[in-house]
Amino acid sequence: MKKIFLVCLLLAFLFSCEKDKFENTCGVDNPLEDLAWLKEQIESIEQTNPERLKYYYIKMAEYEGQTVFLPWNCDPAANSIFIVLDCSGERIGIIGSGEDMISWDQLTGQQVIWKPENSACIFQ
Repeated sequence: MKKIFLVCLLLAFLFSCEKDKFENTCGVDNPLEDLAWLKEQIESIEQTNPERLKYYYIKMAEYEGQTVFLPWNCDPAANSIFIVLDCSGERIGIIGSGEDMISWDQLTGQQVIWKPENSACIFQ
């Protein structure tokens, strides 16, 4: 009986740790499906050159109490500017240092929410 109880307790613990990674982000249950601008951006990325597709990904984070999205790439041959978008897809800043720029330290809870199956990017 103790073994059954321990197994049930372990299963309950494991499943309770599985949170919906979005948890009502931007007032929607799944921003990848429910935010039209984000869905369109992903579709646009997926239509890009197949050799370049593997370098793209989208992160979600929190900046000054609001959810933000970070469409980025890890292309070693690209010289990219990384933008920060709000829930409506409007640019609220760029990553960098200096006045009117957003620093990496200001973006908390960063998580990759979309990447292609053949992603060449390494995430920590």
